[in-house]
Amino acid sequence: MDFVIQRQKKVPKTFKYKEYDLRLNDQVYPPHEDSEMLADCVYANAFGNYLDLGCGSGIAGFAGLLNLKVNSVVFADICEAPLKTAKKNSLLIKHKKKIDFIKTNLFSNLKGLKFDTISFNPPYLPTAEEEKIKGDLNKAFDGGIDGRLILEPFLKEVKSHLTEKGVLLLLNSSLSNSSEYEEKNLDGNKESKIKLEKLGFQVKVFEERKFFFESLQTMVCRKLP
Repeated sequence: MDFVIQRQKKVPKTFKYKEYDLRLNDQVYPPHEDSEMLADCVYANAFGNYLDLGCGSGIAGFAGLLNLKVNSVVFADICEAPLKTAKKNSLLIKHKKKIDFIKTNLFSNLKGLKFDTISFNPPYLPTAEEEKIKGDLNKAFDGGIDGRLILEPFLKEVKSHLTEKGVLLLLNSSLSNSSEYEEKNLDGNKESKIKLEKLGFQVKVFEERKFFFESLQTMVCRKLP
C-alpha cells in the first residue's frame, strides 16, 4: 500500500467542502473522492437522528450538520484521533443540532440505539498481511484479504440500529468482493447490493465514479416494510 503511505506524507492542512475548510492532521486519513461522495450523499439524503460511523475527519457528519433535515449527529470511530479531528471540524459552522462523539468498534458501544440515518465508508481495500502499515491509520483502509473484513459484520448489524423508516448511506467499492462472487464475475458493488437486498433493503445507487482500477458507488439503502 505504498500509495497510502505517500498520500499520508502529503496531508494538506485543510480540505474544502462546500464553503468550509476542514482541518486535517497526519493521524487521520485525509478525505479523498470516496469521502466527498459519501458526504454529498449525506447532504442529499440524510434526515432525523444521524450516525456518522467511522467518521474519520468528520466530512460526512459535517455534511449532516449542513443538512436541514438532520436533527442530531453522532460522530463515531474506533480511534481517538478521528474523533478529536471531527470535534474540531464540527465547530467550524454555527448550528443548533445536538452532537455527540463516541468511540466504538462498529456498534459495540451503541447497543440499543437506533438512528434514522446511518452512513459508513468502510475500510474496503483488499490488504495482505505484508501490506499493513503500523498504527491506527491502518484501520482506515485495511479491509482484509478480500476488502470485506469490516463490511460483512457491519451489514449483519446495521438493520437493527435503524428506525422503521431508516436509511443506510453506504460507500462501496468494486474491489471489495469475496472469492465466491468473483468466481461468478460479480464485483464488490454487485455483491453488496445482492446481500443488502437479501437483508431486506431497497438499494439505489446515488452516485458512481469509475477509475482505471475500481468503481466507487454511494448506495441509498431503505428498509423494506
